[in-house]
Amino acid sequence: MPGRVRLPSLTKTAEGEPRPIITVVRLAPRAAPATAALVGVLVIASGLLPNAFILATGAVISAVTRGAGRGLDSPAGEDLVVALVAVAVLFIAQQSLGPFRDAVSGVWALKFQARISERVMRAVVGPPGIAHLEDPATLDNISRAQGVGTGSAGPASALAGVVMLAELRFTAVVSAAILASFRWWLAVALLVFRFWIRKTVWREMARGSAIALERTQQARFSTYLRDLTLRADVAKETRLFGLGPWIIDRFVTSWRETLDSVWRERRKGDAKVLRGALYVFVADLIGFGVIARAAATGELSPAEVSVFVQAVMMIATIGQMRAEDQMIQYGAAALPAAMALDDALARLPAAVVAGTERAADLPADAPADAIRFERVSFSYPGSSALVLHDLDLDVVAGQSLAIVGVNGAGKTSLVKLLCGLYAPTGGRITVDGIDLSMIDPAAWRRRLAAIFQDFTRYELTVRDNVAFGAWEHGDDTAALRAAAEKAGAAAIVDGLDRQWETVLARQYSGGAELSGGQWQRIALARAMFAVHGGARVLVLDEPTAALDVRAEVELFDRFLELTAGLTTILVSHRFSTVRRAEVIVVLEGGRVVERGGHDELLAAGGRYARLFNLQAARFRDTGEVTA
Repeated sequence: MPGRVRLPSLTKTAEGEPRPIITVVRLAPRAAPATAALVGVLVIASGLLPNAFILATGAVISAVTRGAGRGLDSPAGEDLVVALVAVAVLFIAQQSLGPFRDAVSGVWALKFQARISERVMRAVVGPPGIAHLEDPATLDNISRAQGVGTGSAGPASALAGVVMLAELRFTAVVSAAILASFRWWLAVALLVFRFWIRKTVWREMARGSAIALERTQQARFSTYLRDLTLRADVAKETRLFGLGPWIIDRFVTSWRETLDSVWRERRKGDAKVLRGALYVFVADLIGFGVIARAAATGELSPAEVSVFVQAVMMIATIGQMRAEDQMIQYGAAALPAAMALDDALARLPAAVVAGTERAADLPADAPADAIRFERVSFSYPGSSALVLHDLDLDVVAGQSLAIVGVNGAGKTSLVKLLCGLYAPTGGRITVDGIDLSMIDPAAWRRRLAAIFQDFTRYELTVRDNVAFGAWEHGDDTAALRAAAEKAGAAAIVDGLDRQWETVLARQYSGGAELSGGQWQRIALARAMFAVHGGARVLVLDEPTAALDVRAEVELFDRFLELTAGLTTILVSHRFSTVRRAEVIVVLEGGRVVERGGHDELLAAGGRYARLFNLQAARFRDTGEVTA
């Protein structure tokens, strides 16, 4: 924990940038201009009504004192009836306007939240690579933009707080104008003093949010621990190993450490807050004393005393720290990170965002010749260890290529570079002689269909899960069906209650859950649908790991037949799969150490032969795999 926290001002940062509350006021109207205008009208009306009520109650008291014992048919009695009706109307108006204002401002706040969330999402998906999602500083910014570390309060909470405080301030200013008709200097003094007290207390409260933002990484860890108890995919292990109490204890400890730092910082300002409370008491005492003296000398009537006392009390609301202040302080804290995310990602090294200069056009038939890795080296951002080292590899267009090697050999890293998810640390990758870093990532990825071992299981319909391979053709049910048949997934779809419209998650009404092997066939169908959409390079990075050996052999035998003529790259640890590829390369230590066909490599008696025979021996007794 740093020894000193820089305190944010109400309006500007130390660098002169607008503070979050100013950003809320500046950006929120753009999210919904018409709704913002309506909220503005409602805030003004909500600020005028309490003061009108004060004046109406004063009129009631005046009429009562003037007409005591004279009856309702007297002029004073008639004034009393009119004043009482006005009080009733104003009371009903206040009671009715409040919920309506809250409903309208709530809609505005949600629209504002959606606009900021959209901005964050666009910023995060903007970089062509994925390394920024592994960069701690970037993840902290993304977490701050989502309110992690601030109680998940977001822009919607901040805007709701701003609306409420705007109403309170407007009400107080109008009350000060009423008080000014009695003593202008008293109204100005109380108004200025209250704003000064508010600023002092606000700055002390801001210490807590500043510390919370500095602890974003620890808050991310606390959130991760919390989510472990809520996720279905880890529920089996947390129960099997009895991890629930341990996780909860770690969560409480981690979260308490973050809160303790906030509380410690706030305690430093307790004396200032107490002094502020004393000043407020003295100021109110002076204000009421001036009014009491004027009343005692006969300068003020009982009705005027009532009006001016209520005006002083209304002015006092400016200096009070309310729940709305915390909503603003924590909710608006996410905005600087959200607004700066674009610039922050743009400043990341090229190795993180996988390059940004795009100039070369990709021919329609690419790759027509070959994809070449030319002395490619690669290390993950933040690490100096080379995963690939001066790797040379030719992927001939139209051929099937298999990549094998022990764990850590660099197989998946090579695939990620091919997909443009990372940029090489050294060397280059070319497509028909064009440097991949100069090709538009979207254009290149339309030629790719990649299914990874950790492929995504979308909690969406079967149609969406398959159509994402070429989502612009998602309405083509016949093509979806053809892709499912090629992947062996048609029977899975037919067995679901709603077939293509079935949501693949039990958490939703009418949803269904698939087995691991069924999910892999759906993922393969997605790849095949990408081929329908124009993909010419098919990459399978061990997506069939959950299938048994015989099922995998049958699937890939058929798969290689169906993809004949495409550039196919298979990554698998099972040689029953890769032996049918036209070319097989063996990776070791980040380099290609062997290359050739299955029979050629077996005859050479090198690494491939040793690994193949070692694995095949496990299956000879069952007859599932033969050479």
